[in-house]
Amino acid sequence: MVNQDAVKEVLTEWLDNPYWAAYYNDAPTEECKHYVALQMYASDTEDEEAFEELDQLLKHMGLPELNHLLQYAGNTPERARIAKIIDHLNNV
Repeated sequence: MVNQDAVKEVLTEWLDNPYWAAYYNDAPTEECKHYVALQMYASDTEDEEAFEELDQLLKHMGLPELNHLLQYAGNTPERARIAKIIDHLNNV
């Protein structure tokens, strides 16, 4: 399991930037906030365990969380992955 104190430490640094602060603070659920914080940590550390946890969290997100993540995904492979999950949920 990823060290949550380390995640909080990285999150504090990212929240100095208003764009990333909005990404975190405007997340629709606590689970989504946890995902965003872990994503920031994984980005900084390249911790494989964090990426694995992100994969698991993403599988359990609903449309409000996924749409929030998509809004901030930029033009990245993550965007395509989230869009695919949203499309699947919309067609179930």
